[in-house]
Amino acid sequence: MRKTKITLAVGAVLTNLGAALFAITMAMLGWNFYKLETQKLQTKEYEITDAFINVAFDTDTADLVFLPSQTEKCTVVCREYENAPHAVRVENQTLTVVAEDNGGIKNFIGISFRLPKITVYLPQAAYGSLSATLSTGDVTVDKALSFQSVTVKASTGNVKCYATAIKQVKISLTTGDVLLSGMTTEKAELSTSTGTITMKNVACTELTLSASTGDAFLTAVTCETLHGKATTGDITLTDVIASQKITLIRSTGDVKFVRADAKELYVKTSTGDVKGSLCSGKTFFVQTNTGKKRLPQGVTGGRCDVITDTGDIILEIVS
Repeated sequence: MRKTKITLAVGAVLTNLGAALFAITMAMLGWNFYKLETQKLQTKEYEITDAFINVAFDTDTADLVFLPSQTEKCTVVCREYENAPHAVRVENQTLTVVAEDNGGIKNFIGISFRLPKITVYLPQAAYGSLSATLSTGDVTVDKALSFQSVTVKASTGNVKCYATAIKQVKISLTTGDVLLSGMTTEKAELSTSTGTITMKNVACTELTLSASTGDAFLTAVTCETLHGKATTGDITLTDVIASQKITLIRSTGDVKFVRADAKELYVKTSTGDVKGSLCSGKTFFVQTNTGKKRLPQGVTGGRCDVITDTGDIILEIVS
């Protein structure tokens, strides 16, 4: 017992001593944590003179930002680790930015409180494809830009796309949030294992949403078909209109409609409520094992199937 007390006392003294030394050191540094960094960042700027129609990125760790250029020139600004630079070049009509392999993982060992960042200033309004593959980092695409397709694949990071993707936008994340806003596309395919999917003021033909764990919020979205599937998470559709069919499948999660509609609806959730307002009459086929049902009476229209194991089904028709 005495040895235990002595050990605890020594531990407390060492802990307090460590805290005091840390406070003294940080005070001497003006509490600027950046001065503790061993991974130094440098900034390199590349002016692109060769013509290109596509843009392709492949990097491990970096935030990517795509902005319209204020001049007629394309410029790539890389804020990167000194020992992990990027190669910037144009080949096969594609602007490529690739992390150079100069020694593997040892180049990333150290302390850094800032993430590398690559900013691309594009002089044209419209391009072919934009593709980005990265392990860690956020991707932001400005609304003034337009592409035939946008493809982003990342392990950890958030994606915000305001640009038009005429043919397709495909975003696949392991951990991170997805935001599409103010854009038009034929086909949108968004997936995240853990994260939130948000869409605002989007027009598309075919829309597919997939998540293992995460909520989805859609506002002012028009499409022909919408298919949303998740293991755990709620989905809210506000002013969402599908000219053909909406299919929503959840294992655990609520489904909420706010002035949403489709010619045909199919909703299935094992554990969760299905509630809200639709814009036109429906012929309802509903089933719930544990929960209450409240539906409009004396209305007919497109087919609406709602199935829950545990949850309420409460829907109304609004003009």
